[in-house]
Amino acid sequence: MPLIIALILLNLLSNLEYCNSVDLPLYELTIAHINDLHARFDETNEKSGKCVPARAPCIAGFARVATTIKKLLNDNKNSIYLNAGDNYQGTLWYSLLKWNVTLDLMNRLVPAAMALGNHEFDDAISGLIPYIKGLKSPTVCANILTEDEPELHKLNKIKPYIVIEKSGRKIGIIGVSFDKIHDISSTEKVRFTSSIDAVKKYSEMLKNQGVNIVIVLSHCGLDLDKEIADKAGENIDIIIGGHSHAFLYTGSNPPSKDQIEGDYPIVVEHGRGHKVLITQALAYGKYVGNIKVFFDQKGEVQKWEGQPIYQSSKIRVDAGISKAMKPWRQEVKRLGSTQIGKTEISLNREHCRKQECTLGSLVADAFQNEYQTETLTPLAIIQAGYFRNPIEAGDITYGDALESIPYGSSVDLIEISGNDLREALENSVKKDHEGRLNVAQVAGITVEYDMSKPEGSRVIQCQVMSEENGNYVSRPLRNNKSYKVVAPSFIIGGGDKFTSLTNGKSRHVGR
Repeated sequence: MPLIIALILLNLLSNLEYCNSVDLPLYELTIAHINDLHARFDETNEKSGKCVPARAPCIAGFARVATTIKKLLNDNKNSIYLNAGDNYQGTLWYSLLKWNVTLDLMNRLVPAAMALGNHEFDDAISGLIPYIKGLKSPTVCANILTEDEPELHKLNKIKPYIVIEKSGRKIGIIGVSFDKIHDISSTEKVRFTSSIDAVKKYSEMLKNQGVNIVIVLSHCGLDLDKEIADKAGENIDIIIGGHSHAFLYTGSNPPSKDQIEGDYPIVVEHGRGHKVLITQALAYGKYVGNIKVFFDQKGEVQKWEGQPIYQSSKIRVDAGISKAMKPWRQEVKRLGSTQIGKTEISLNREHCRKQECTLGSLVADAFQNEYQTETLTPLAIIQAGYFRNPIEAGDITYGDALESIPYGSSVDLIEISGNDLREALENSVKKDHEGRLNVAQVAGITVEYDMSKPEGSRVIQCQVMSEENGNYVSRPLRNNKSYKVVAPSFIIGGGDKFTSLTNGKSRHVGR
């Protein structure tokens, strides 16, 4: 008899649990998100370049993005806005006005949390501190080490995670950034650890605190986000991503011609039905991410809906943001409109990462010319990632030049061995974490690569300019000979994994 009673009670409890799971309403959370704005504060053309209204309607722009985000927040219950980083760098607005304009506009549309992008370090720690200090939104990054940069560390403004509450439900937001930012940006003594380990650690901590909805705000790129979901996804639900400029879209007819890289969202499944949703919204404010997720009482994702919203010319601009941008726009126009030259051909950068390009050749020649004297004509080497925007045929303004080459590296002269120079050239044809090459743009150097060979042994022929009896001739690169080489200070310091250049001696720091 006791056994029968126990079985009856167990059956009743099971039925009660089933009824509760069926009858309880699902919790609804809407997330508006952007990533990789790259200083596209003003409206753009379809290719996210400078808009010329006479040619085609303008799209995007921060004032239009603000309209969309505000509408999503107002129209949806339990809604939040997240920014996945890389608000710095990419247009004259940043090249001329730096963190000042970025901070002003970010504080006019405050996200629940903001990730740290690699480009936030483009002007080193001194260019990051006033931005982080002034932001009204929390900055989250769980895999950053700041102890060796005392000024940044003592700010105590970068948190591994935050917890917010919406309609009585706690929501954890963990921030992570690409593990190797210190290799690709000017982080000085700041270092980054494993994003996967950081997510494992803090997601488990949040679950133990009773937080059963956990979002990862990531500036790691889509491939690494998939790894995070696979290897550290047990206690997380959504990844709001950035860095790789991935266009995720469900369906075959998106409103733009951008290449679709996966469904919105990408779904990674774990055991016992647990799902992790991965999102990203291209870049440059061209789309605003928009996902509505429905959770059960245990915090498990049950269903979702939404698509990234294309920022077409039909979306009105936000009047308040537009007004705030006006004085900044006038300053950009004033500072950037001075004519400094003219070109009869377009100076492209589209192919710079794969081969010699016109923009790269021009700038490498200019680097060489910077240090040329009657007795010295140095070699020059520049990483392809140094160039951001092309320069069209016609007059060249100061603004055009800055948008094309926005980074703050100085133009430095060093003396290095032929072997170290060869290693630098080899490094330029190795694929980075995004599968891209970084082909060196050169002056005084002729190099031939065989891309069918393994990385590290692709330079099959290299000739360098050499002075002999007052004449310049082309000679094979000799590993044990010293050469004077001009390069950006960023790669001379080992950036973008040009570690062989750190062996340079007799360094002259230029302008």
